Amino acid sequence: MGIKFSTSSRKRTARTSSTESKQASSEICSTSSVTKTPSKIQFGRSYHDTKSSYWFPNDDEENDRLMAQHFAIKALWGGNISPSIQKYVPLERGANVLDVGCASGTWVLDTATEFPASHFTGIDITDTFPTSIKPNNTEFKIGNLQERLPFPDNTFDLINLRFFILALKSEEWNTGLVELFRILKPGGVLQCIECGMLEGGTDFMLWAGAAFEKLILKVGQEPWISLKLPQIMSQIPGVEVIENRRKRIPLNNVQDPLSRDFLYDIIQIFQTAQPYLIKELGIPSEQYPAFIRQLAQECQNDPPVNWSFVLCAAQKTSSQ
Repeated sequence: MGIKFSTSSRKRTARTSSTESKQASSEICSTSSVTKTPSKIQFGRSYHDTKSSYWFPNDDEENDRLMAQHFAIKALWGGNISPSIQKYVPLERGANVLDVGCASGTWVLDTATEFPASHFTGIDITDTFPTSIKPNNTEFKIGNLQERLPFPDNTFDLINLRFFILALKSEEWNTGLVELFRILKPGGVLQCIECGMLEGGTDFMLWAGAAFEKLILKVGQEPWISLKLPQIMSQIPGVEVIENRRKRIPLNNVQDPLSRDFLYDIIQIFQTAQPYLIKELGIPSEQYPAFIRQLAQECQNDPPVNWSFVLCAAQKTSSQ
């Protein structure tokens, strides 16, 4: 019969899926955050009102989703920083680390607790990040990758970039990556984690996945940027790709906590995309709740639908 999902059950599950998630979530939720940067209300949700290609909300509901996604990604890759990267970065001795697009600061807070000798900075286009209660080795700033970032050349030992698939247009990726390598120290590493599109599944899932991919293309973004990152990075002078791994998660294995977490994430992503996606699906808004219910069920059926993720890391080998 499968499992039925709701937004409320998502929040409970995201914070109780493992002992680590419960403890880290509790610590992170104890921080305070306020939004002072310009925002606007559309479709009953809060969105940033800043020059950017990012089209998802910046409200508490979205931050809850991103927090849950963080712990799922951490479990998928076995940590916040790939072990192969750690041999290049002096995290135990004191590295300078930047998280780009930090949102509410989950990755920064979690990783800063793991590596107290290092300093972690988070930047985002909106200040939904913590402003008061936070570890001493963290700080947060406003920053936009589509503009020059507020850091001098050769500043960071490690830069983390995740899920900019909805934040950059296809032609903005090269410029954005060049800017990140500008502020990376020689010998430093850029870690990128990106997702692909849904692959396989029932006829319903093939239709839904194709509609989402069409939407991303329509707004000028690259649905398969995860597969193109190694080539883009390798063409930047003074940069060498040192790791490129891809993992696929079947969403129909609901007995597996990780598969279940990513299934919840997909459902919430499709819920959030409703104002834009209904046009690609060709259905009226009043039918969308039924679409989401069927999506949740079809994801659990055979043949399985898979969601892929790529971890691509590159080292700055020389000053640029």
